[in-house]
Amino acid sequence: MSADWYLINSPHYTEGTEKNDFRFNADLGIDDFLADTPLSSKIFLCKGKFNNDDKSFEFEYETEGILQGVSPETQTKGWQRQLLTRLKTISDYKYVKIYDEDYKRWNIWLIMTMPSNNKVYEKVVLYLCNYIAKWQDGDGNIIYQPFHVENASQYNTGEEGDKILTLGYNQLLVYTSLDDNTVYLNRTKRMFIDYNDINPLPYRITRIDTVSESYGENRVICLVFTEDVYDPDTDSIENWLCDYFKPKASQSIKITYAGDPTIRVGGSAKTFIANTAETVTWELVTTDIQDKYITMTTTDNKCKIKCSNNELLIGSSIKLKCADVNGNIGELLIDIVGGV
Repeated sequence: MSADWYLINSPHYTEGTEKNDFRFNADLGIDDFLADTPLSSKIFLCKGKFNNDDKSFEFEYETEGILQGVSPETQTKGWQRQLLTRLKTISDYKYVKIYDEDYKRWNIWLIMTMPSNNKVYEKVVLYLCNYIAKWQDGDGNIIYQPFHVENASQYNTGEEGDKILTLGYNQLLVYTSLDDNTVYLNRTKRMFIDYNDINPLPYRITRIDTVSESYGENRVICLVFTEDVYDPDTDSIENWLCDYFKPKASQSIKITYAGDPTIRVGGSAKTFIANTAETVTWELVTTDIQDKYITMTTTDNKCKIKCSNNELLIGSSIKLKCADVNGNIGELLIDIVGGV
């Protein structure tokens, strides 16, 4: 047995300050729950572009959390949970991804509320994402976005019109992340929202609310979709896109580097090079927690990225982007690692 065993989880009552004692015991208590009990689950805090092929997000951070409300008493609570985790963990993440061992599938949950805490743990309300929407942006790029969809016309007849022409009528209430992909959606945007892959129903956005669920921190956008009429000339069931058009061809800029696409906490700056003859502009996508510790300097088609010493960043990722005047872009996901 180690001679130092008695030092593990030892009291911290030597400083004589109640705040430090409370902070120590609070951190110790939540760590015990998250690391040493069956109540805890491995979770991924997520944000950024969603890849529908492997159900991954542009940025994912692995940690532990406790799901509450897993045995709902009413049907309407079946898609709602609460998540408890460590303080200052959720930050500006938008989704929580959890693997369901019983059904062997990934469940994606939308973070509906601004993170709050009671000085011991952080808590948010989650809504289950029950649909992956697909649409094109103005440049023709394909966007996939997890949606939480509810029925917004439960008691109407499902039809409108007169004896000459009767149209289907249905409305859906949608909650999803308020981000670069959704903040510019407008009332002309149409999407298929249906699991019928033969005769799917197209819907058009008829209400947009970027404020009431955002908490002033770009959290959630609320949308109302109204059933629309299928247009065989523009809607492509094969591509699962309404108002489908072929995007202009563009070239990808390769970003080169030495070794692996990683940077080390507390390490020296690493150089990344845009492999193109055109001059590029650089952009670094980070989270709020990373902003204070990640620095980038640029010189023409080269940039240097450095990460200050903070072990909490180990395991997270940043995204490096470059673009030229011709619309060609390059992207690289960079992992933050430890070690010397």
